[in-house]
Amino acid sequence: MTTSNSSDEPLAEVIALVRRGRPIDAIKLYRELTGEGLKEAKDAIEQIAEGRIPRFSPREERESLSSGQRAELERMIVEGKKIDAIRLHRHFANSGLKEAKDAIEALEAKLREAGSLPEVTSRPRSPWRFLGWLLLALVAGVVVAVLSQRA
Repeated sequence: MTTSNSSDEPLAEVIALVRRGRPIDAIKLYRELTGEGLKEAKDAIEQIAEGRIPRFSPREERESLSSGQRAELERMIVEGKKIDAIRLHRHFANSGLKEAKDAIEALEAKLREAGSLPEVTSRPRSPWRFLGWLLLALVAGVVVAVLSQRA
């Protein structure tokens, strides 16, 4: 078996689960150990099943975001670009989709508490909404007129 990292000891139980034919349990444990997303964990387990040891970074050793990265994510959230912020967080933190979404939502909540984001209110009404009701009333009037002509 080829090793790509000297910190293989935490992977021993994951490898044992793969060898016992329990890939789902191995994926769960790998995610707990690393904080990786589902796809990343599945790919790692497939590598183990093929006899290769994936790059492994325990959750506690993973780099946290730099202040510049955090500022960039905050800027995107304030600008209303939440999906882009989630994508960027995944890139910065090498995390899965769920982990990135949860992190961005937590950051968004902190910004809201700090007063950097307005409270969520109802959506502003579209000017087209009035025209839709007007068109509906007009069609209803025409239908009533046609039916009354036939009677």
